[in-house]
Amino acid sequence: MLRDIYPFESIIYTLYATQDLPAEITTFVKANGIEAVTMPEYKVSPNFVAKLRERVP
Repeated sequence: MLRDIYPFESIIYTLYATQDLPAEITTFVKANGIEAVTMPEYKVSPNFVAKLRERVP
């Protein structure tokens, strides 16, 4: 929806307020071509970070 208003060159997806599960987040990242993700320390896990790296171009 935002890209219809302005063609942002890149998007940073911030996870501080989301209740989405890691699988939902990685699917969203892949589907939307998101290249950068920020998150609070408590959400970080080696498996989650590995899955994000697989999906980020």
